[in-house]
Amino acid sequence: DVERSRGLGDVYKRQSMDYFDGDDYYLISYDGETQIKMLQKRSDGMYVVSANPEFKEWCCDPTDLAVRGKVLVHAGFRRF
Repeated sequence: DVERSRGLGDVYKRQSMDYFDGDDYYLISYDGETQIKMLQKRSDGMYVVSANPEFKEWCCDPTDLAVRGKVLVHAGFRRF
């Protein structure tokens, strides 16, 4: 499956899966929104991390989010 983000033409290839499979980028649903975020399991919990440094990472209850797929490839396209 190929997903197109809401940004400037970013395209993601994802592997269909519905579980956490180690620290990596995932397509997740949380609080009614679907997003591509890095999930990191740390000693003090599961963290959601954005590639955008303007958004702070946050700790979540893993039962509150749904994994929709794992991101395999990211290709960014910029408009000039």
